[in-house]
Amino acid sequence: MAFDMIQFCDDHSILYSLTGKNISQNYVGLMDIYAVNDTSYHLGFHKSKGYLSSWKTGWHSLNNYIQDILNVSAKEAYKIIAEYSSDDVVYVDKAQTIKKSEFKISNKPIKKSHGDFLRSRGFNAGVIKTKYDLRSDGYKIVIPVYYQHQIVSFQERDVRQKFYKNCPLESAIMNNKEILYNIDNIFNNVIVIVEGITDVWRLGDNSVCTFGTSYTKAQSYEIARLDKHTIILFDNEKPAQRSANKLAIELDMMGCSVSVNNTLLAECGVNDPGELSEKQSQEYMNQLLTKFG
Repeated sequence: MAFDMIQFCDDHSILYSLTGKNISQNYVGLMDIYAVNDTSYHLGFHKSKGYLSSWKTGWHSLNNYIQDILNVSAKEAYKIIAEYSSDDVVYVDKAQTIKKSEFKISNKPIKKSHGDFLRSRGFNAGVIKTKYDLRSDGYKIVIPVYYQHQIVSFQERDVRQKFYKNCPLESAIMNNKEILYNIDNIFNNVIVIVEGITDVWRLGDNSVCTFGTSYTKAQSYEIARLDKHTIILFDNEKPAQRSANKLAIELDMMGCSVSVNNTLLAECGVNDPGELSEKQSQEYMNQLLTKFG
């Protein structure tokens, strides 16, 4: 069986390329998340053999890559590999143009099971549902992505599994990896950059997410455009911290006032901002607002 890396990347808004000077035959080119400042697809996924390799950082297993890019456990990564693997996967080299289709998003309200899931994560389900306009589709929580107060995309979270799925690129009005979630709720002179949507839910206003540790030039430019004091609060793991430091360097070069907070999570005994208690998150945000206004 073969792993459908193209579909996997499309579903999770991961940048890839099928052609280019660094992409050999029978490979899918990916940004090397294990290297510093890779913007040229140095990490190659072998279409038939299913491993990843980079002349910069060496060989990597598919399971480890999925763990690092999605921040999931090894067990969850194996489930994802199984989901995207079949005997019918065929790679076709093609120009990366996307045939657009009509944008559609569910209008169904969230169910008790979705509310239970949110409460199990320490959220006030009613508040989160209303503030972030949550909807549902079967077992999935459908999370609208707003830009300039218009829905331009969405992300789905299946409450039975620990990974997310983005709006198909062919129907999204805007690609999630070109924008920042919660950007319409920036009201002060400080902004906190986090990885995921639930991290934003925990911190609230004046926080945005990049939909994962990987980010794009469009997102870094959008952060710079806001012209706020910027604090990067990525998960307390090595790949995430590498990405945070890389983003900080890029923003600094664009003239941003930026810093990386790599102590708060450890001090609070958690691995990601979404695991902070409501009290911890609000105390942190209040401290920032007091300091930066």
